[in-house]
Amino acid sequence: MNTEKITLTRVVLQKDVKCRKCRTCNDTLAHIVGQCVYKTVQRIRRHDEIRDFVFNKLAKMKENVQIIEEALLPTQACNLKSDLVVVSQGSVHVVDITVRHEDIADLERQRSKFDKYTPLLDILVCQINIDRGRVLHIVVGTRGSMPKATFDSLREINF
Repeated sequence: MNTEKITLTRVVLQKDVKCRKCRTCNDTLAHIVGQCVYKTVQRIRRHDEIRDFVFNKLAKMKENVQIIEEALLPTQACNLKSDLVVVSQGSVHVVDITVRHEDIADLERQRSKFDKYTPLLDILVCQINIDRGRVLHIVVGTRGSMPKATFDSLREINF
């Protein structure tokens, strides 16, 4: 919890450390860049810029790559919309892109996304009759850092 209001509390006692905009959570950097409803538009724009960058790079590749952007696919539990579905080298990959606050715990919190999108792989394998790939999670920090797992995911799709 290292933001202006929280940090100022250590120097000058503050009665209220809630977010100045939404007033629901403590005014931390992680809250402001990752959760505050007043920053939703900026968060979505950053996410979409990264998704579009990955899409355009993959589209320019020499080999035969098929990319489906924001495919809405029904599963038994619900409809899921992945950022990208990449069919390349005989396998299919579901790619999820996340922008997180640059905290090691936040950057490496991926398990829930793997669990969420894994059912899509089975559906896609049946629909397009191709080998099963993996759920690839691309995590980018708010200031541009990326964990090692992101580089591994990008390598998997020959990025």
